[in-house]
Amino acid sequence: MLGAYFSRRDTLEVFKSFVRCLDFRETDMVGALRLLFDTFKPGGEGQVITRILEMFAEAYFLQWATNKDGIKPRTEYKNSDDIERVAVSLIMLNTGLHVAPKKNPGKRLTGAMMTLEEYIDNTRRVVSPEQVPDEALTAWYEAVKQVEISVEPLPRAAFSRLPVQPDIEGWLLLVINSQVQRRYWAVLALQRLYLFSDNSEVEPAEAIAMKDARAC
Repeated sequence: MLGAYFSRRDTLEVFKSFVRCLDFRETDMVGALRLLFDTFKPGGEGQVITRILEMFAEAYFLQWATNKDGIKPRTEYKNSDDIERVAVSLIMLNTGLHVAPKKNPGKRLTGAMMTLEEYIDNTRRVVSPEQVPDEALTAWYEAVKQVEISVEPLPRAAFSRLPVQPDIEGWLLLVINSQVQRRYWAVLALQRLYLFSDNSEVEPAEAIAMKDARAC
């Protein structure tokens, strides 16, 4: 629901305020993108992602500029446009390595899964080595290759086997601290709250009895 809301053109100012509340201090580009897309999943086409990354780049640049010496790998962005270009290149890399193969199982996707050399060559068209050294691009490539940046909404199994339909369902974000957050698909049904994680779309990670729950 939050992703659909932020994907609308008339909520850009709300999203700008929201993304500036996220704590990107001491977080590199890949970590920042993970944090961003762990809070919500955007809906719509590529233009929606572009708008979101533009606002993200402005927020990240403000925090990076005040703490750039403490962020590894080292970078020297000139402005938020540099960050937006790198963010777009990482999302494209993530799509080629993870999203496209899942949407096209068993198919040979020529050119979609970039090698490290291809990723560096492509990114060099938009940022220079002085802004983002090869060491940073290499580290980010390996990080994305090992663990996907979860941009796509998590598929869900319908509660068709339940005797009643869910009372309410939607994304629930558990904020443990400024650096640790967990996302669950929450389903309230039969006076129980079922929490589904990215590990399984069928078996809930937790089921909480709500019969005797009271509002604080």
